[in-house]
Amino acid sequence: MKKINFSRDLIELVPHVKIVDFSSAVKVEPLNEALAYAMDSRLSIIKSAYEVSPISTIDNIKWGRTVYRKLGKDPTKYRLSSEKLIRRVIKGEGIEHINNVVDLANWLSVELKAPIGVYDASKIKGDIVMDFGRSGETYKCLAGYELNLEGLPLLRDEIGPFGSSTADSVRTAVDEFTTLAILCVYLFNPDEEGEEYLKMTASFFKRL
Repeated sequence: MKKINFSRDLIELVPHVKIVDFSSAVKVEPLNEALAYAMDSRLSIIKSAYEVSPISTIDNIKWGRTVYRKLGKDPTKYRLSSEKLIRRVIKGEGIEHINNVVDLANWLSVELKAPIGVYDASKIKGDIVMDFGRSGETYKCLAGYELNLEGLPLLRDEIGPFGSSTADSVRTAVDEFTTLAILCVYLFNPDEEGEEYLKMTASFFKRL
């Protein structure tokens, strides 16, 4: 298991930020029909629930936006990944099926209303540090563009940043060759404890 440390600068600015991390051996393949049906059915229920309540009132989203502003990032231009997923669900666009590992992580992100990154452990070099992006830092994200990391909560290894609560990098993406995945839940809400999040994460990944 990779060790996750927190940078001193991050703790000074937002001392309540936490990470829930979970490692799992995986066999990456398309999401099977039963799980795809369960996921799409559940998202339909969630869509109805969110339609009557603005996204900005969701505690985890609200706290995430607060952290972004504290770090100097505009959360309306650089949205939390969980907020982007929830917006897709509300619009009826659903969540794109990529593979079983990524699909379950995205589903879990909507359920927990918290950003989640999932990474190929073999592509991470050394220990992991949770930090925030500095001036000039970028990486190619999974959406295919260079993401400006300045002010974003992120994870870095010996090579550099590889994941953030807005979008993850291509460098550490889960693919068909991944055998060990690391899933990280970004917790910005000081009223939330990590234990329940870890239990739910473990229960989701038992489906693989």
